[in-house]
Amino acid sequence: MDNKLLPCPFCGSKAMIMQLPVGSKTQGMYTVGCIEDGFCVGHIGHIAMTFVSKQTAADAWNKRA
Repeated sequence: MDNKLLPCPFCGSKAMIMQLPVGSKTQGMYTVGCIEDGFCVGHIGHIAMTFVSKQTAADAWNKRA
């Protein structure tokens, strides 16, 4: 298994997995989304989706298209 991410299906930008910070309700969990700072729907992934591992985050991201 690897955490390779496909580009954003909406804007084509690279994607990134981030671990949520200590002190948040979801600390230690992961989010994934594109690195585009604009109004891309893929960027909202960093806010809307959380996962228990990097691999589950990568798998979920790569299934969207």
